[in-house]
Amino acid sequence: MNTNKIWMLLGCLPGVACAIEEAAPEEWNAKFQTTYSYQKKSALAASPYASRNSVQAGAEKSYTLTASAYLGVRLWPGGEGYLNIETAQGIPFSGLTGMGSFTNGELTRGASTNPKLYRQRLFLRQTWNEGGEEENVDSAANQLVGIVARQRTVLTVGNFSTLDIFDSNRYAHDPHTQFMNWANMTYAAYDYAADARGFGWGMAVEWYRDDWVFRVARMTPPKEPNNLPLDFAFFKHYGDQLEIEHAHQWRGLEGKTRLMFMRN
Repeated sequence: MNTNKIWMLLGCLPGVACAIEEAAPEEWNAKFQTTYSYQKKSALAASPYASRNSVQAGAEKSYTLTASAYLGVRLWPGGEGYLNIETAQGIPFSGLTGMGSFTNGELTRGASTNPKLYRQRLFLRQTWNEGGEEENVDSAANQLVGIVARQRTVLTVGNFSTLDIFDSNRYAHDPHTQFMNWANMTYAAYDYAADARGFGWGMAVEWYRDDWVFRVARMTPPKEPNNLPLDFAFFKHYGDQLEIEHAHQWRGLEGKTRLMFMRN
């Protein structure tokens, strides 16, 4: 397969030659996604030791509405730039007090009936292909159509989420589309460095070697826990993580094994 082009099979009928179309890599793309989540809680029996920081005993309703725009552009060979703009609003149960985990992970975006517009991501991704078999990359949010080698190095720098790189679980990773409980967005004990919305500034390096991937990153923490202002003392206050991943097949099923280390 040519490293600069993708060959797409359009159709093949008996006795008819297959039609092949040459598709160039995307130079830019734009995606949009919105999610509305509604939850309701029935009344609970009143507790004799309830306080203002407890879950309210009465019946409650909760909702979130988020809308995200994803813009991507190919800057130079191997170089891509991405900008995400998002708006969010919502109402949590009991003002987010009295619970060990948000019942809806989208509530980390904002807990107010007034829509808030903010920059979600702004980052650069540089890929150096270094040989081996090649893989197609499909068009998606923060991903341009192209071809990458199974042996490559990828550098990500800027404003993004640690979860964009680490613990890429296809079933419980993004509250926009998957399990909504905050504790299911990643390991419940993985206290990765991020602002209240789950994003930060930093740098990540990924080293792909066929079925193996090695990842390392340093990200900015907030100045105060669960707040938006970030601490940019990058060599004094930070969150580091290292992940080793191996892809495998077991009884015909694809899977991955990951080992992660973290330090804040």
